[in-house]
Amino acid sequence: MLVKICWGQELWDELTDDFGTQSFAAGNTGVQMGGWFNKKIRSANDFKGLKMRMPGLGGQVLGKLVVLQFHFLVDKFMKTLCRCN
Repeated sequence: MLVKICWGQELWDELTDDFGTQSFAAGNTGVQMGGWFNKKIRSANDFKGLKMRMPGLGGQVLGKLVVLQFHFLVDKFMKTLCRCN
């Protein structure tokens, strides 16, 4: 929503202009759109061997970069968590 108000699209355009691309918000990105890493990611090769949880299209793209993906079902995780107390 903020992309449509408060100069969101203009800021996004400014960010991507140097790359010759233009981005548009389209649909739900899910909860994972990026990551926090303890080393700089400067190229696609820097993703090799990283372990990330990212479902959907983002996970498929990262899988092509040899990122080690792992998925877990939230309901199974919650049941396990509740058994631990």
